[in-house]
Amino acid sequence: MGLYILPMPTDSWVLHGQSLWDFFTGDATATITVHSDLGEHDALPVAGWFRQPTEGADAAALMFARGRVLDAGAGTGIHSLALQARGLEVCAIDFVPEAVEIMRARGVHDARRADLLTFAGGPGPFDTILVLANGSGLAETLEGLRRLFAAFDRLLAPGGQVLMDSCDLRAPGRSMTRPDGRYLGEIEFWLEYRGETGMPFQQLYVDPVTLAERAEPAGWRCEVVWQGEGGGYLARLTRRGT
Repeated sequence: MGLYILPMPTDSWVLHGQSLWDFFTGDATATITVHSDLGEHDALPVAGWFRQPTEGADAAALMFARGRVLDAGAGTGIHSLALQARGLEVCAIDFVPEAVEIMRARGVHDARRADLLTFAGGPGPFDTILVLANGSGLAETLEGLRRLFAAFDRLLAPGGQVLMDSCDLRAPGRSMTRPDGRYLGEIEFWLEYRGETGMPFQQLYVDPVTLAERAEPAGWRCEVVWQGEGGGYLARLTRRGT
């Protein structure tokens, strides 16, 4: 009897990259399903990652952006392209290789494969750091915000700003603590695409009060500069004393 070797599970971000590439190369119907340990399942058209950034947190962030910009987790470059059109210098980073290739093909001048938490700085320091599409997700957990703040501190120029969005999951009668003691916004997701299911990964959704409480001892001032329906908001982080 031959030895049966179980296939290695797929990284969810590999599926994400494949879906982006499929849409970019002509599959207008490409759809990816996002599952979470909150019991939610959303089938999302990949076209959403190629939208025009003219509404909501996208538009607000573009309005506040200034100077030399780092677009972290830049995806397909929707924000970078809009800022380039305004004449701003932008460095766009993403750790999904297909996203970087798409950005370059779409005309982003400086697109690099990198992770914000380990990015060496490139042409920085930066006057504005954009961390959008639930930018707080990069922290993964509340404790992970410390790593995120440290990355901001390393990459931001004096007098600079961070524009980061997230979603406030607080609701009347809803506990912000899971039965296992975790903060409600520490969510485990996994992606499904073309019948293949990826491995789980963590993302953080943090309410603005908790974000401000975590930011203050790390030396940051936090203000909400845009709020939308459903709890979405955009925060502006600046170093205290500036």
